[in-house]
Amino acid sequence: MPDHVHILARVAARPGVGAVLTAFKRKVSYLHPVRWQKGGFDHRVRSDDHLREKWAYVLANPVRAGLVADASAWPFVKIWPPR
Repeated sequence: MPDHVHILARVAARPGVGAVLTAFKRKVSYLHPVRWQKGGFDHRVRSDDHLREKWAYVLANPVRAGLVADASAWPFVKIWPPR
C-alpha cells in the first residue's frame, strides 16, 4: 500500500512486538526515505480461522483501494494462503 503496511508475523514474547516493530521501522528508514507515524496496531491471532480472516483482509486491501483488480496482481505480497 502506498501509505501503510500490513505484516502478519509470529513474534516471540522477548523481544516482543514493540521491539520488533521498532527495529523493522529503523531498518526500512535506513534503506528508504520513509517517515513513519508513531506506534502501530497489533492484533493477537488466536485461531486458524482468525488468521485466515486477517490474511484475507490484507490480500483484499490493494483491491479495495483500487490499486489492482485482483490480489494476486499486487507485487508487494507473498501469497501464502493458510490452510
